[in-house]
Amino acid sequence: MDIPAEAFRSAFLGLGMSELAAGTMVALYEMVKAGAWDLVTDDVARATGRAPQRFADWVAAHADAWRPLLSG
Repeated sequence: MDIPAEAFRSAFLGLGMSELAAGTMVALYEMVKAGAWDLVTDDVARATGRAPQRFADWVAAHADAWRPLLSG
């Protein structure tokens, strides 16, 4: 999902974050969107003994836990 940076900032400000904190979160979001830290390692498998999974798959598997945050 591509969320415009200003909408992302507004959401954080609406949750009571300071301008500095919201700006930092937006900067991190923009870096991730641009592909920063887009790498694959075997760290998860070595640390947990299990294959890693995509974050989107993990969120989908735990959707009920996210619903209260989205309906707020």
